[in-house]
This record gives sequence, structure tokens and C-alpha cells, in this order.
Amino acid sequence: MYRAPGTNKVPSRIVCDNQMYQNNSKQSFWFTKIAAGSGHVALVTNTKKLYMYGRNVDSECGVTSQTHYLNAPVEVPNVSNPILIACGYYCTFVQVCNNENLQNIDSEPEDNFVLYSFGENLFGNCGVNDPKMLTVAKPTRVAIKDTKGLTRIACGRFNT
Repeated sequence: MYRAPGTNKVPSRIVCDNQMYQNNSKQSFWFTKIAAGSGHVALVTNTKKLYMYGRNVDSECGVTSQTHYLNAPVEVPNVSNPILIACGYYCTFVQVCNNENLQNIDSEPEDNFVLYSFGENLFGNCGVNDPKMLTVAKPTRVAIKDTKGLTRIACGRFNT
């Protein structure tokens, strides 16, 4: 079980059974999707935002931080309207639709769908084909065509 750095405590969990959560600006929202990696969690809200918390040593939470562990959910900047999320061991994938007023996926053009990844990239598991980039520090577009056709994303330790 993962323990917060410098402590002997397991991080507290967020209870999401139909309860609202408030961020620092006191806006209420609830989580509609959740995915978990080895020590990090991705959360999608009803307001079409992506939040992350937990282990962030390899930027698997998609935010630059002075700490290697985020104790509370933090909004991932520049990622809105997530459709699919998945967490690998130390990486995260998110498919977004650039149309904020998405009504019907089938009627959207392919160009409106983008797949992003961030986190550990030791074996190219973030889909970034650069052997020198061992960590993808912020959401980076994965260079594949037709992400509109994605229905699920699955991540393993070294593959996606």
C-alpha cells in the first residue's frame, strides 16, 4: 500500500457517494468517472474537468508540483471535456473532445477528438516516441489518428 512521503500514514480517501465536493473557489461539483493507477487517481467531474491526486513523482497527475504527492484533487490545466480516462502504473491517458457543447459523439468530426498522456515514459508507454523523454511532465498529445473511434483505454505497467 502506498504511503505519503515522510509519513507512516496511508492517505485518506475521498468519499464520492453522491456527495458534492468543493474546490478552493467554493464551486460545487461531483465526480462522474474515476480511474486509479499504482498511487494516483483521476477524476472527471460533471463540469467536464479533470482532477488528479496521489503520487506525482513521474508527473502522472499531469501537474507540475514541488511535492511528489498531491493530498487533495487538483485540476489539470488545459484539459477540458474528458470523454475517457485511464491510469497506468505511473501514467495517465485522457481522451477529450474539443467541442465543449458535445451532444452526440457520432455527429462530431474526427478532428475534435484528442488523446493526451502524461507520466512515466521509460518504455514509450505514454505513446511519445522520444527515447530521451523519460517523463511526460504535462498533458501531451498522442500522435495517433482517429481517436474518435476509441471506446476504452487500458493501461498496464509498461504498455497502453
